[in-house]
Amino acid sequence: PEPTLNDLTPEPQVTTLAQPHFPIAQQMAAFSNRVERAKANDIESFLWLGHQYYSGSDIIRRNYRKAKWLYGLAANLNSVEAQCYLAVMCENGQGGEVDRVAAREWYLKAARNGNPDAMYKSGIYCWSKRGEEPYAENRARLWFERAFIAGCQLPALKKWLQKTAEYSPDYQ
Repeated sequence: PEPTLNDLTPEPQVTTLAQPHFPIAQQMAAFSNRVERAKANDIESFLWLGHQYYSGSDIIRRNYRKAKWLYGLAANLNSVEAQCYLAVMCENGQGGEVDRVAAREWYLKAARNGNPDAMYKSGIYCWSKRGEEPYAENRARLWFERAFIAGCQLPALKKWLQKTAEYSPDYQ
C-alpha cells in the first residue's frame, strides 16, 4: 500500500557517535513541523522529508519507498528538483523496480522546466531511441544544445555534442 503522511514518524537510531549532529529533540521537532507543513502541500517540506528518507539520519531509517513517494508528491506539484530525484530513483530502481520509461518521463519534465542536467539526460534517452523513433538523433542533439546553453557542466556533454553533430550534419 502507498504511504500516507500519517505514516511518517521519526524512528530514533542508535548512533555510534558520542553526540548526534543536532540534539534528537530538535530533530524530532523539525521533522514533526515538516510533516504538518507537508499536510498543507508544502513542496519544500515534501523535498525535505524525501531527503530525510533517502539518506537516513539520527531519527529516520533510510526508506527509498517513502523517499520516492515524497519526491513524487513534490514532482507532481512541479518541483524540478523533485522531478530530477524521482527520475534518478526510477532509473536506479530505488524504492521500486527499475523503470526507464518513468525515468525518461521525469527527466523530460525536469528538462522542460529548465534543469540543465535533465536536458542532458533527455538527450541520452533520445539518442538511445535512434532507429526506433523518427528523428531521435535530432531530438538528442537539440537537448544537448539546450543543456549546453543552460549551463550544464557535465564533462561528457561536449563529446555528445560532437557525436550528434557528426551523426546528423544537416540538422539546423
